[in-house]
Amino acid sequence: MFSPCTVKEKRSTLRSVAPNPESSVIPPIPLPSRRYKTRHIDALCSLMHLCLLRKDYPRASRAFSLLLRSKSVDISKLWNIGLEILNKVNPEASSEYMERLIARYPARPSINNSYPNRNAEHFFPAYIMLLIQRQEYNKAMKLLDEYLLLPPYNQNPALHEYSGMLCFELAKEEASESERTKWIEKAKYNFSNAGIDVEL
Repeated sequence: MFSPCTVKEKRSTLRSVAPNPESSVIPPIPLPSRRYKTRHIDALCSLMHLCLLRKDYPRASRAFSLLLRSKSVDISKLWNIGLEILNKVNPEASSEYMERLIARYPARPSINNSYPNRNAEHFFPAYIMLLIQRQEYNKAMKLLDEYLLLPPYNQNPALHEYSGMLCFELAKEEASESERTKWIEKAKYNFSNAGIDVEL
């Protein structure tokens, strides 16, 4: 027969088999050093460039997406590579990609003057060229009409030239002679702002 056990004895028995809180504390896991993170990013960059050379755009896209998730990677330095990959893998997403770049890196000369090629002043002309290549003339013209009212875009001769080119293209689509004349006059005005003399 088992000997009777009191409540006090039961409690002492449970304490003896219970894990010690001090001994069960999980030691902190050391974070990887910055050196390993840098090596990992360098390996991803090398892999991305290798995939581009081999025209393996799906793998290059995966490597680029991993780089985007890293806080230590400045996307403004790789934006043109990302645009090239998107044009091959998912052309519909490239417009959204450029719009996000322009919104994330606005043109602020007082802040970004040390990085002239890494803000919206540099991204926006590339976005307009992308729309022109896709023959999205109306969308490109609408954006130019909006941005050319603002500095520093209104001081960019290339944007005025793009606007003039678009005006000529849109004039071809007009059935009304008066509307065509308006587009042509607007084209002349934009070309003059770009420093280009046009005689028609």
